[in-house]
Amino acid sequence: MLPPDADVVVVGAGLTGASTALHLAEQRPELEIVLLEADHVAAGASGRGTGLLGPRLGPPIDIARRRDGDQLARRRHLDSVAAVDRVRALAGRWAPQAISPATGQLVVAQTAAEASLLRRRARTYAALGLDVSLAVTDEPWAAATRTALAYAPAASVDPGLLTRGLVTAAIDLGVQLFERTPVLGLEPGSVGHSLKVVTRRGSITARAVVLAVDVTQHPGSLPVVPGQLALQVSAGVTDPLPEDLITELGGPTAPHILSAAALGPYRRLTADGRIVIGGGPAAVLAGATSRTLAAAERNAWAWQRRQLDAVHPALAAVAISRCWSGRISLTRDGLPQVGRLAPPGLPSTAEVWSAGGWNGHGLAATVAAGQRLADRVLTGSAEPPLRPIRWPLATHPAAPIVRAALRLSTPAAPANRSRGPKSFEGQPGATSYSS
Repeated sequence: MLPPDADVVVVGAGLTGASTALHLAEQRPELEIVLLEADHVAAGASGRGTGLLGPRLGPPIDIARRRDGDQLARRRHLDSVAAVDRVRALAGRWAPQAISPATGQLVVAQTAAEASLLRRRARTYAALGLDVSLAVTDEPWAAATRTALAYAPAASVDPGLLTRGLVTAAIDLGVQLFERTPVLGLEPGSVGHSLKVVTRRGSITARAVVLAVDVTQHPGSLPVVPGQLALQVSAGVTDPLPEDLITELGGPTAPHILSAAALGPYRRLTADGRIVIGGGPAAVLAGATSRTLAAAERNAWAWQRRQLDAVHPALAAVAISRCWSGRISLTRDGLPQVGRLAPPGLPSTAEVWSAGGWNGHGLAATVAAGQRLADRVLTGSAEPPLRPIRWPLATHPAAPIVRAALRLSTPAAPANRSRGPKSFEGQPGATSYSS
């Protein structure tokens, strides 16, 4: 049975919600913290991720520097490195079976234009004093250029196992978990600045609410932060590889390989000797039909098969044993949207917090956001509510992944065939997916 009151209600038992609840409970074990989940733990993004844990927050470093200046671009990259370390530490403590040995990441250039791009980014990293260097590689995807950027801090993670480990740790510290409890809406509470969280199983009155979900999948029930574009992306995993082939591909600690192109191919070796592969054709959710989405899946999986075959001749004999699709939420500036909301119909003093728009790089960022949200809730931060759009659209182009999404997307609606809309709204029916 749901408790009638709580100090904090966290909505969504994915990585963000699990991290938020755990950090709240660790810092203030006397608080009554309730974690609500519409389905089951890690049912959405955190159960579908491809497990590439590496540093990335926001747009590429050269774009970030040009747009935001040296100090902010440098700090954002260092924050993303710290987030990787934080996930590794949390996994080591609460879910050691979820983390694999540390690797690196190679971002490779498949074309001359991409090689030029990586050289420019290497110069930017060097100018900012950051430890990311240009490398010469024999990676087959980069055969035409032999150019890559090498990122040292990285690891492979099973995000579903990690989420379940963090939730279990939070429960051990007193957090109450209620699965299969969808939230129907938020209403003003009857006491002070409290909020009433209305669910199918009853209501809870709380001082603060954290929406750790992709709110675009809850039309009409939860507040939405405008400015996000929902995109369906796909991935697959192979059968186990022969031992000699695993060795030829670099063994268990081989670096993750990611294309420099937005929505380009990426892959990693798993602890049990499989290859996880993703990237390629996608579908914008706005106006998409089930037929459109199914076609996008088939196109993506066929494309990934071709990319995989190009890695090593022996892989042609290795089957892709499972394919799946999920959703990512993109923001026009490439930055996640984390902070306070000011939902209509609720007092301006109501504490409603939200996190979303991970742009396909949510594995480390979501955990870091959980810690940030917990800190803000505990300090009663009065920071202003999130703005729907993070920077002027008239003077800044869309982030590269947004342009690629609209260009490569399987047609969903005529409006999505253009260079890009002037603003993005949250789309119904989207479930986040992080890689």
